Amino acid sequence: FGAKLSGLNEVPANASTASGVVFATFNAGDNSLAVTGFFEGLESDFNFGVGAHVHEAPAGANGPIAFALTPSINADNRSGSFNAALNTFALTEDQVTALFAEGFYVNIHSTDIASGELRGQIVETAKVQVIHNSPEPAAFFVDVYVDGTLAVDNLRFRKATPSLDVAAGSTEVVVMSSDSNEEGNVEGATTFGTFDLDLEAGVNYQAAASG
Repeated sequence: FGAKLSGLNEVPANASTASGVVFATFNAGDNSLAVTGFFEGLESDFNFGVGAHVHEAPAGANGPIAFALTPSINADNRSGSFNAALNTFALTEDQVTALFAEGFYVNIHSTDIASGELRGQIVETAKVQVIHNSPEPAAFFVDVYVDGTLAVDNLRFRKATPSLDVAAGSTEVVVMSSDSNEEGNVEGATTFGTFDLDLEAGVNYQAAASG
């Protein structure tokens, strides 16, 4: 499962340019949910007094807190990440049902928007496989970025990535030469393929870079 975080998902929506992605891995053996991911670019500091949570409600509605998240906040106080070791929760049977019915969302609170600056509905992820088929000598090894985050490093020519879990919705996948920096924005690196995808939950996709 995954969630794309945006101010536009809040109820009511806001115009924040902050963003983030959260993944929620469900273990059917013990009904646990492990939350990982990141957020960045909050327009004011992270609100330590309110925090970050998983709430129970469908898209377009606000609901009560189900789980309090424990983010690791970066020095700028406007970005952070979630580690599974600090963010794994035991679900009741009713909560498992709600999870599969897309009945949970993640909410990140900031000081200026205490009700929530970033929100994302937790939905089943799509799977994306990238095939490296570009014969250019400079592209023998490439890096694959998903929404600006390095997903696969040094993918060799004629090889394919494993199926990557990607949050459903609008997604950009970029294949670049391996001299790119870790932000994917690069002086001297070459882009061999850019794929703007509208991903549906539960669907498998393939993207081939062959330029």
